[in-house]
Amino acid sequence: MAAAAAFAATQVGASETEEGIIVETNYRVYAYTSSPLKRRVLELFCLQEYCLPNLFVGRLARDSCTAAFEAGIDAELIIDYLRRNAHPQAERLRQKGSGGGGGGVPQPVVPETVADGIRLWEAETRRMEMAPAAFYDNFDSPQLFLASLRHARQQKKLLWADQAKQRLAVPLDYYNDMRALIKQEKAKA
Repeated sequence: MAAAAAFAATQVGASETEEGIIVETNYRVYAYTSSPLKRRVLELFCLQEYCLPNLFVGRLARDSCTAAFEAGIDAELIIDYLRRNAHPQAERLRQKGSGGGGGGVPQPVVPETVADGIRLWEAETRRMEMAPAAFYDNFDSPQLFLASLRHARQQKKLLWADQAKQRLAVPLDYYNDMRALIKQEKAKA
């Protein structure tokens, strides 16, 4: 969370100076700045390719963005930072619209393909979570499986279920309760 706080502290509008960030569709980031803080913030989610006295050149990559997500910086915060700190020239081009064949439609400061890519990388990290679990299969009857499934759902302890193959998983700390329920249901039958 300290990374997110430092990140938010540098979100000053870049249009006040000739410093700013340009993001290309190939995920390359050019930051015209001499501020060590802004460079450090960019390093939270960009791979630094090279650095000159007033220019940071980096690349947005899955690995660097994943590290930022793990530090508590989400995709929207990264995109917002890049937008808020856009180079004045990029902002002027956005307001003017694309000159060649775009019909005057305003172009985003951060290309949509890049923004979507960052969001997808975040979704990939959030998609699956590892947790110790107890796995149940080979139930004596479909009724026993359904009773166990219903109980796990009611207790909000169901992690995963496959009704066709009569399998389910619950958190490992719920193992004893599920075992007691299965014994109780078997005694009823």
